Amino acid sequence: MAALSAASNARMANSRGGTNSGSFIGGIPPGMQHGVSHDPHMSGSGSHAMPGPQPPNPSSFLDANMSAPNSAAPRPNLQIQQRYQGFLVGLANIMVKRNTPLPPQITGVPTPQYDPHTSAFKSIELSPEVGHFRLGGRDIDVFKLWGSIASSGGSRMCNWQNLASQFGLPEELPLPHGATGNTSSVRALQACYDLLLSPFEELYKRNLAEQQKKAQLSSKQPMVQPPGTPNRPAANSISAALPSQMPRGPGVQSGLSSSTPNTPFPPGSVPLSSSQNQFSDNVLEDMQGFKRKHESEDADQKRVRQKTEPRDENLILTGKSSAAAPTKRLQPVRRKIEYVPLAREVDTYGGRDLKVIESEMFPVVGHDPTLKEMNEWGSIETDALVMSIRSRISTELSYALTTLAVLSTMKGQQPGSGFPIHQCGDLFEDLLDLVEELAFGEVEDEFVINTSHVEIPTQRQLVNAIVDEESTLFGLQRRQGDADPDFGLRQRSGNTILMVLTIIRNLALVPDNYKFIVDQYRLVDLLLRLCIVSVEDKTLAPFSRALSLSDLITVRKDSLTILSCMAGTITFSNPSSPSLGTMKTATRILQLVASYLIDPAEAISPSSYMQLMGSPNHAPPALADLALDVFTRLGQSDTNRQVFSKTIPPATIMVLVTSLVRRLPVLDVDFQLIGRETWLSYMEKVVMSLYSVAFLAPPALKAKMKTDRSLGMKGVYLRMIQKFLMHHSSEIRSWYILTARRAVETLKVLDDEEDSFDTPKAVAPTMAFGMGWGDANDADIEQGTGLLAGYRGLAWELLMQRDVLNDDVLFNELESLTRVECPS
Repeated sequence: MAALSAASNARMANSRGGTNSGSFIGGIPPGMQHGVSHDPHMSGSGSHAMPGPQPPNPSSFLDANMSAPNSAAPRPNLQIQQRYQGFLVGLANIMVKRNTPLPPQITGVPTPQYDPHTSAFKSIELSPEVGHFRLGGRDIDVFKLWGSIASSGGSRMCNWQNLASQFGLPEELPLPHGATGNTSSVRALQACYDLLLSPFEELYKRNLAEQQKKAQLSSKQPMVQPPGTPNRPAANSISAALPSQMPRGPGVQSGLSSSTPNTPFPPGSVPLSSSQNQFSDNVLEDMQGFKRKHESEDADQKRVRQKTEPRDENLILTGKSSAAAPTKRLQPVRRKIEYVPLAREVDTYGGRDLKVIESEMFPVVGHDPTLKEMNEWGSIETDALVMSIRSRISTELSYALTTLAVLSTMKGQQPGSGFPIHQCGDLFEDLLDLVEELAFGEVEDEFVINTSHVEIPTQRQLVNAIVDEESTLFGLQRRQGDADPDFGLRQRSGNTILMVLTIIRNLALVPDNYKFIVDQYRLVDLLLRLCIVSVEDKTLAPFSRALSLSDLITVRKDSLTILSCMAGTITFSNPSSPSLGTMKTATRILQLVASYLIDPAEAISPSSYMQLMGSPNHAPPALADLALDVFTRLGQSDTNRQVFSKTIPPATIMVLVTSLVRRLPVLDVDFQLIGRETWLSYMEKVVMSLYSVAFLAPPALKAKMKTDRSLGMKGVYLRMIQKFLMHHSSEIRSWYILTARRAVETLKVLDDEEDSFDTPKAVAPTMAFGMGWGDANDADIEQGTGLLAGYRGLAWELLMQRDVLNDDVLFNELESLTRVECPS
């Protein structure tokens, strides 16, 4: 019963002005405010003031804007404080009976059973003010919280998002007890309500249902209506719904003491509207019908109801009926029915409820269908797929490419096995024919050898071109690669090309398909042709008219992935005098690789890259690492290096060397990052690429690399070798020994300044019997001063390292770099 009393106080505190005159449970006592009679017979005589002082509006306790508009004078705060205290006392008694006593700081009621160490409410932050708890740094009034939720229909029908904003809570709150992360303020507020007031709400609903049931049973019994009284609800109908026995504090007792069965509620007490008051609709039904009946008579003069009995004015003014005894109710009460349109509150974006759309598109969240295994697909007619591709019908192409895309991701029962493309006959050739037809049509491939430096468009320049293109004022104009509206509803050619490249990329990643993919020489030529960027008036565009700039970036990335699977097995033929096709392939491969490496803004050291990314645990640049992998695999053989030396201009080689040297570690932070596996692999590729470029460079360019002070290649290499070979940990030195050995070999190649592809020197004749050492030419004697002759102290320390002493090749090369030419 205490729930009804406390709930009535809270609901009264949240009441606003409206059209109904019935009060909530435990409403304002009669005789405490002014009222105006709604009787037409009394309208001419003016308003009748009720005797006694006028109490304050309870809603003003919560918000000044919630006070009733017809309040005439300020009211004392004594009654509000009494109701507030009664609510807290009733809440405390209910929780004690449930053996879950509330903290005394919340209710203000001392509870001996409360133990702060074992209490279920220890997770709630207490407030120094009674009746409040803290959430998100704000004091939450328990009385106001209950009133707001009860007036909205209960916790299940309450809009918690709006309620959290009413209390000034932010969208997210930090997790309590020092836990990392954030949580929603709506969830936190709802959790506090479930702990504090959810049992109170359940008890309140149950008691209210029992009172309504009793009221319905009593209404079925015959009642005697006093003569001369119109058909209206009895004045004490609201009091009948109140519990007869409830624990009351001082405020509750004083607030309900004047609500006698013979005293009606004053007309000035205003509850919430009927759409909000869902808990007490049945209780207030009779009183609302009385008010609506008279409103209908005043507002609509066309529907004048015949009065059969005069109004009892004594009942309205004093609350006492002139009749001596109650009489039977002769007919049911006439009520005015108001229809409120049903509205659903949704969070829309541009007029669309995205949550509903997502729930319909993805009915099962978190349960994505698993892909079938290879043996679950059964038999697939590859000849049918070939015929669908050759037909060039949009629906047939869509079916064939979709089937192949799914099959290309399948894995076989054995590790490294997948879709066997080598068993599909002409299917792969038909895919290449389709790409070539859509991308180039009848345009022939032309290639001209250029011995001068050519500006290579970088990946960063392509991305900036796309951003500038999309940022133009008329960004929706037709551009290259868009679908042709004259061909109707069919896939864009660029989308079809991207789908075929995706299928080929998936097939190339299967180890069983390596040998078949490597033998497809036409595939390499077609991929490199798709990656060509045409430059006209400083405007970048794909060479293929079917591709857009966005498509070109995707094509270049997929082509680089496919080449990484093939680069280790590609060998150029006839390196001494390569054909035009071989030179075309070598030039385009190097231009594709260099476009990811030579941009000055991206050619930076590891520590600078970490600062640019804003994360100390970031991996190396993925596309640059992939490009280095392709170049190191392809430039590992001397045959391929010789072809590159004949096709790449020296200026382009110097640009590539400069960008690679800038990626080497210099600071101590750089060497700390290289200790990670991903960065160590990245650095090995950089050093190996520098060795390949230095090997294929002509002698004049090698001399420039060695003496260029702005490049500082010698100093950077010497510091890197020192850090790698003189590390205090033997285990870490074993990780770095391969990179250090390759760095020493690079310095040795630069120190020699020779053409690496020149015919070998003639071997000196074997010394005959009786010949002295000086009688024959000694080919092992090196001339000139070594590259590291100025660092002999450091060089001797390097030579004394155990790893260097155990490696004869490394020791001899380091010793050769430290030689000093003595005058004869």
